[in-house]
Amino acid sequence: MDEARLETEVARERSRAEQLVAALILARSEAAIVPALKSTIEAMRTAVAKSEEVAAQLRSERDQLLTAQHLHESRRWWRRLVG
Repeated sequence: MDEARLETEVARERSRAEQLVAALILARSEAAIVPALKSTIEAMRTAVAKSEEVAAQLRSERDQLLTAQHLHESRRWWRRLVG
């Protein structure tokens, strides 16, 4: 009976060791991906910064055009009122 209990415990420990090895393999493969993910994130940050810069320029241009259009329409209204 003692031998059966030892065999059961050995089987349990083997199973646990196999699970740990599988977890280690997975952890190593995930760790190998990290540098690539870091460079991808940096590239994405750069792209977002450029997009934000372009959006700011477009907003500025839009605001200038709207202001110019508003001034033009205001002058027209004033000329109609005075003239």
